[in-house]
Amino acid sequence: MIFATRDEVKRAIQSHAIAERRSVAFTKIEKRRLYARCKEPNCESKINAVKMKDDTAFQREVRGFRKEIMRELNVSVSKDQAYRAKRRALERISGDPVYQYSRFWDYVHELRKSNPGTTVVLGVETDDEESVFDRIYVCYGALKEGFSVGCRPIIGVDGCHLKGIYAGVLLTAVGIDPNNNLFSIAFAVVSRENGETWRWFLTLLKKDLRIGGDKQVTFMSDKQKGLIQAFDVVFP
Repeated sequence: MIFATRDEVKRAIQSHAIAERRSVAFTKIEKRRLYARCKEPNCESKINAVKMKDDTAFQREVRGFRKEIMRELNVSVSKDQAYRAKRRALERISGDPVYQYSRFWDYVHELRKSNPGTTVVLGVETDDEESVFDRIYVCYGALKEGFSVGCRPIIGVDGCHLKGIYAGVLLTAVGIDPNNNLFSIAFAVVSRENGETWRWFLTLLKKDLRIGGDKQVTFMSDKQKGLIQAFDVVFP
């Protein structure tokens, strides 16, 4: 399992312990590692988490998985075998990437058919005459209309890195409805975050919301990478 922070690991372990009605002790909490064990009589359960190299996530060590297999099945498992098993498990969970991405056109068609007025833009790159997924932008028709007729003229934009095995960056635009609640407007998944992808996202958003002329809005952001330069181009 992968966790964003060390505190998230601790909360997950504590929640599991409560659900199982067991006491847990954290035997070591360091900057890069976390160790915990079961305190119940005759319980030898342990869990280790380590901050992965060149990554901000904490992940249960493959070594712990190997020990568990050896204990339960009484067989020896090499590190390479453990990594291959982990890779196959992730493939089973996430699906075959070639098949998944080949279904994008069906997804786009279904969105347009079932959500009138929805804007869906799918971007691909050509690799040896084969189309490879690069980006997708979605703005549902109902949300587009809802922002125009009921939301305040302020839009927050942000981007965050996706932690799945396919990576990428999620770009989002949200508004504020009359009850001061967040109101989703549009989102996009792109391969990287830079000035070009933000310009692409903001250009589509500007067209969908018909921003300009008499219709003015205020944008709020934390100055994501390339965002200020993109605003200078799309909203001079």
